[in-house]
Amino acid sequence: MEINLKGRKIKGFKFEDINIGYFPGMNSFIGEVGEITHVYIDRVSIYFKEDSWFYPIDQIEKHLIPEENEIPELGEGVLMEVSDCEDFEVSYKEMVIGNYKGLFLVGESTHSSYWKYARQVRKVVLTHKQIAEKFDIDINKLEIEK
Repeated sequence: MEINLKGRKIKGFKFEDINIGYFPGMNSFIGEVGEITHVYIDRVSIYFKEDSWFYPIDQIEKHLIPEENEIPELGEGVLMEVSDCEDFEVSYKEMVIGNYKGLFLVGESTHSSYWKYARQVRKVVLTHKQIAEKFDIDINKLEIEK
């Protein structure tokens, strides 16, 4: 189950659960869009207009409204910095090709992987001297093309 459920949009649904009661008043919210306001171990609280109801956490996934894709139309992908660490302490530059269930999809011809976080690659400004030193070449023989 997803970790970041709070604030997610979800459609109301009918359920059976021995620990959480389904009440007749919930019928008017079947198919209506609400927002998850609290997440507990076995249930979530969903706010609909003026009412909040508990729903079993193990039954909500198929009723979640897909989040807007925060990545632009990708085509072949967008170079981004990806990580499973919120602070990007450990990160990699990868071609992100999509967003699935809140995870960033990185795909290549041989494999694909998912990452929790992605952000635009930071612009790096280097001098000719830094580049020449990095590649151990004479700065006078360095030619950079755009």
